[in-house]
Amino acid sequence: MNRTLLVIIITIFLGWLPASLLAMGALISLFNLIKELPAQPLASLIYGLWFILSLLGYWALSSVAFGLKMNFLLRFILLFLGVLMAALATVLFWPQASLLLSDNIALGIIVFWILGGPILVGTGHSIYHFYLIKQHA
Repeated sequence: MNRTLLVIIITIFLGWLPASLLAMGALISLFNLIKELPAQPLASLIYGLWFILSLLGYWALSSVAFGLKMNFLLRFILLFLGVLMAALATVLFWPQASLLLSDNIALGIIVFWILGGPILVGTGHSIYHFYLIKQHA
């Protein structure tokens, strides 16, 4: 099997699929925040920025997974932001996810795949992009 094809398959399965679930959650939350904006403007803006940066990271991961044309430096920056936002989501949601781990191990593995997969794949691609940027500089 071609090495590039293997990287694409791993990127899609471990990174893009769980990131798609997180992106759907971010979109739903973003629409819910629009309703909450008058009641809690500062919190809504902070969460809104978090969700928008997460979606931009998802866009960059999609460009890596499917070979979409994107500026190399922009892809690196958005991948890095996406990894940071996914790490923030993991830190915030891990206490709730750990409760699932104690009750059902299969559900815990799925939660770990959803929260950890995009971080691992995004970090790997960010390091690879950073290495290529340093090589060309």
